[in-house]
Amino acid sequence: MKVKNRLKKNEDFDNTIHKGRAYKTTNLAMFVLPNSVGYARVGVSVQTKLGKANKRNKARRQIKAILGNLLDLHIANDYVFIIYKGYNSDEFVLNQKLVTELISRLDK
Repeated sequence: MKVKNRLKKNEDFDNTIHKGRAYKTTNLAMFVLPNSVGYARVGVSVQTKLGKANKRNKARRQIKAILGNLLDLHIANDYVFIIYKGYNSDEFVLNQKLVTELISRLDK
């Protein structure tokens, strides 16, 4: 994912979470809010309860890799993904299905 497509500022995260629309599964949540930038921006947050830094970073990288193939970055939305404690980064196929399910809810 390119640098311009990253959501970095804390106020952007908070704005997307509090004003955006929420889609949730058991271990993953997605918040979506239209933006005025003209392209998509994505942020991933991981709870510290998931584990140590190496495990959290692996989960974050995995979500970004999955989103690189699934998400249309030309639609002007801010996306925040929050990974919860039960997320298992060793089950890539299952996690890909979870993310695909969340993104498919956007079309409805």
